[in-house]
Amino acid sequence: MTRRALILVLAVLCGGLTLSPAAQAHAYLQGDYYVTLQDVLGDFDDQLDSLFTTYTGCASWSTDCVGTWGPQTAAWTLVIGQNQPYWDGNADHGAVISPAWAAQTKGVNDWKSFTMLEEILRTDTCLAGIGLDAISTIRSTFAANVAKPMPEVSITNVRIRATVNYIVSIDLDTTVTITTNATNTLCANVTLVGNTCFDVFIDPLETLVDDANPVLDDSIRNMAAAYMTIGDYRGVYYWKSFMGRVVFSFIQQLLPGLLA
Repeated sequence: MTRRALILVLAVLCGGLTLSPAAQAHAYLQGDYYVTLQDVLGDFDDQLDSLFTTYTGCASWSTDCVGTWGPQTAAWTLVIGQNQPYWDGNADHGAVISPAWAAQTKGVNDWKSFTMLEEILRTDTCLAGIGLDAISTIRSTFAANVAKPMPEVSITNVRIRATVNYIVSIDLDTTVTITTNATNTLCANVTLVGNTCFDVFIDPLETLVDDANPVLDDSIRNMAAAYMTIGDYRGVYYWKSFMGRVVFSFIQQLLPGLLA
């Protein structure tokens, strides 16, 4: 099956087989917060605004606003391929990387492509125009994708300025690389002592996100699995751009507390 094949398949509900338990998440979704992928899409921007409000003091995912640390630029405008802060409606997020990173819509909006995917993932539907082998492949691919934890990240050229009480009082001003799920060694020159280093362990990225917002953690796993399973290269590159920007903003806001 080609990358575009999924969105070209006609999925038709069988009459009389559309009943499902109310308010119960489908087994293929990560977590129990949402019943359908459409629910995830519709609430995703609100969850992001909630996270950004916690760490910047205002809803800086979706809007330019003044937060705890001063004016904040709406984070969605910094994601290559994101054409609005939402995923429902006519949102069609996509990006290409050649000859350079740039926005490029997919031609089928995210709501429609996610809806089509969900019809295939559900077991209470009857599908026409697609073979059983293809259905099985799509379902197993989504299951494998949703089971993957968030990748760890490294942020380079992080300048840290602080006074650290570590055996002695150390005035720290250094540039380091911060890596999640790793022990990060910070070093500084101390008067009369010389070069002194101390270790700071940063939790795995998944743990950091889950601690901050467990609903968002599950939503990101479901969204990532959907984009990767649908397989349109513009959606995949867009999602990489989205994750890079959100993780950078998230870690940037968390750093003072993590290092404390």
